[in-house]
Amino acid sequence: VPKDAPPQPIAFPLALPQNRFITLEFSQLEAGFLSLTVRCEEPVQLWAFFDERMDGQELNFYRLDCCNILRFDLQPGEHHLLSMECYTMKYLRLAARGGSCQITGACVREYAAPQKSILPSALPNSMRMLWNAAAKTWRQNSVDLPMDCPSRERAAWLCDSFFNARAERALTGQSLVEQSFLENYLLAEDFSPLPPGMVSMCYPSDHPNGQYIPN
Repeated sequence: VPKDAPPQPIAFPLALPQNRFITLEFSQLEAGFLSLTVRCEEPVQLWAFFDERMDGQELNFYRLDCCNILRFDLQPGEHHLLSMECYTMKYLRLAARGGSCQITGACVREYAAPQKSILPSALPNSMRMLWNAAAKTWRQNSVDLPMDCPSRERAAWLCDSFFNARAERALTGQSLVEQSFLENYLLAEDFSPLPPGMVSMCYPSDHPNGQYIPN
C-alpha cells in the first residue's frame, strides 16, 4: 500500500503471501477477544500484532510496556481462532511466516459491561458522539469491577473507582458496578499485611508488599 494512501474498506478474503503482512484498521477502538478466520493450503505461522494507535506508518506493539503479539501455528485447513485473553486494539497487523494463507474474517468480540447508557433526549446532536464515546469508554473499563484500563492493566484500583462510580451513575442511572466493588471490601475479613486501619488499594488482587494508597 502506498505510504500516503487513504484507508480502504476491508474486502474478505484477504490474501496474505509468505513473509508479507497486512495492516487492518477497525472503525473504533475495541476491547475484547480477537477473532480470526483463516484458510491455508500449507503450514503457516500467523503472527498478530496490535495496538490502540499508529505512529505514522509504524505499529508499536511494545508501547506502554506491553507485548501485544499473538502467534498461531496453523496446519492446512480452515481455522476459527479466538484469543484467550481480552485485549484493546484499533490497528491489527497480520504477518505470515513459512507459508501463505487467506484471512476470511477478522473482528474483536466485545467484552464490556452489559449496561447501556441513557442518552439524554435534550442532548444536542453535536454532543451525541462525545456522549457515546464516554459511554463506550466506561463500559470497556467496567466489565464487573471498575478497572484502571482495559488494555495493559485490568485491575480494580481503589482511587480509580471514585471517578468510575460517578461516571456510572451519570451514564446509566445505576451504581451496580460500584456496589459490587464496595461489597468486596465489606466481605473481606482482613487486609494483612497492611497496617491496622488501612485497606487494600487493589482488592482482591493487591500486591503482597504492604503498600497502600492513603485516600
